[in-house]
Amino acid sequence: MPQQQGQVNELIERLNKFTMDQLLFDSAPKSLRQYIGLVSQCDAVLGNEGGAINMGKAAGIPSLLYFHHRSKNKDGIMTIPAITQFT
Repeated sequence: MPQQQGQVNELIERLNKFTMDQLLFDSAPKSLRQYIGLVSQCDAVLGNEGGAINMGKAAGIPSLLYFHHRSKNKDGIMTIPAITQFT
């Protein structure tokens, strides 16, 4: 989503060179059909909770799912986001 581009850029900056070389920046799908076609060619899919990650799971693609929740522990400290892997 366009409003998430800053977060995407921050994540990309943390990647090593090998991983960076594997990214396809100019292949963003313009429709649901294109997305399903693209994700079916991937070795894995990374995403937040929602339909896109579910389509990857349904296609049998290993998935890394990022849950971002905002809650505080008993000391009032914000908890870290949870990451769940589906295979």
